[in-house]
Amino acid sequence: MAEPRSRRFALPPPSSRLHRRSRAIRQGPTLTSWPEGTRPDQSSVFCHNEIIVPTPPQRVWEWLVTAGMWSRWYRNAGNVMLPSNRLRLEQNMVFRWRTFGARITSKVVDYDPPNGIGWTWWRRGARGYHGWLLKAEGDGTRVVTEETQQGLLPWLLRPILRLALAIAHEYWLRQLARQATQGLPEP
Repeated sequence: MAEPRSRRFALPPPSSRLHRRSRAIRQGPTLTSWPEGTRPDQSSVFCHNEIIVPTPPQRVWEWLVTAGMWSRWYRNAGNVMLPSNRLRLEQNMVFRWRTFGARITSKVVDYDPPNGIGWTWWRRGARGYHGWLLKAEGDGTRVVTEETQQGLLPWLLRPILRLALAIAHEYWLRQLARQATQGLPEP
C-alpha cells in the first residue's frame, strides 16, 4: 500500500493567508466557527497539518475518537483518562491526558461524526483549541488538523511551540493514517 501523502507545516503565513487556511477546518455542518477566544488571530500559536489517508472517513473517525487507545499508537499521548473508563470521545466529554510532558484537561466542544471533532484544552498558563476535519476525497480521506494556543506560556515559547506542534501533529497524522489503513480499533 502506498505511503499516505502529507503537506508539511510551515511557520504561520501572513495574516490574510492565515485566515483562509484556518477556515478550512471549520466548514462542516457543526464546525462553523472557532470557540470564543481561540481564533488564530487571537492566538500566540497556530498550527495546520493535513494528510490524505487511503481509507474512508468512518474508519479514520473510529481511530480518532477512540482516545483511550491513543497512547498505543501515538507516543505524544499518555495517561488518557476518559470518564467511567470509556474508550471513545463524545460530545461535551471532559477528559485528561498528558501531551508534550504536560498534564492537560480537554473538553469535546465540536462533534460531528464522521466529519470532525474539536476540543478546547487548558492547563496553568495555557489554553487552546484543537480541531480535526475529515473530508472524503476520492477513495480516501483528507484529514486536516489545526490547533491554536493562548496564554503566557504559549506567548513566551511561541517559536518553539510552533515547530514542536508541527512535528508532533505530522507524526500524529502519519500514525493515524497507519492505524486506519490496517482496520478498525480493537480494544
